[in-house]
Amino acid sequence: MFKGTGIRPAELLIPASSDISKWSVVACDQYTSEPAYWQGVREFVGGAPSTLNLILPEAELVLDKTQPYGISSETLEKTLAIRGAMSACLDGGVFGEPVRGFILTERRFDSSEKPPRIGLVATIDLEEYAYDKDGGSPVRPTEGTVVERLPPRVVVRRRAPLETSHALLLIEDEQKSVI
Repeated sequence: MFKGTGIRPAELLIPASSDISKWSVVACDQYTSEPAYWQGVREFVGGAPSTLNLILPEAELVLDKTQPYGISSETLEKTLAIRGAMSACLDGGVFGEPVRGFILTERRFDSSEKPPRIGLVATIDLEEYAYDKDGGSPVRPTEGTVVERLPPRVVVRRRAPLETSHALLLIEDEQKSVI
């Protein structure tokens, strides 16, 4: 059904009864030069279940080439805390039963003159993905990938019990075969 699109249905865990305004946060690579933004989000979320506790914002990813894996000990500690938060969500009844499928999203702008952007939460086939935003691959990032930041990101994700939606990708879909 989705052959050639680069996407597949995902196994999704949706919060059973969390405050969705505190659960969802922007992608971890947003507001990289604004640590105060992330501090404000932490204050807003407080102790509520939130994806904020399941990601490492790019603004908090500290590289250190003298350390193993190229990340600072502070970043490594945060990574361990994230894994703990993921396990707590899984063990603490935060999620309902897993659902296999997609989530359709609609992003509206302040100005009603612009049409909403439609999106899809899905799993991507990494064989169909290219880091080059201008490449011919059916799935690619919306902006350039900072390649030197990929190895530390791999360390952050290694052995994580959950995966969170954290990348915004474009898909060639002129025939509207996906959305």
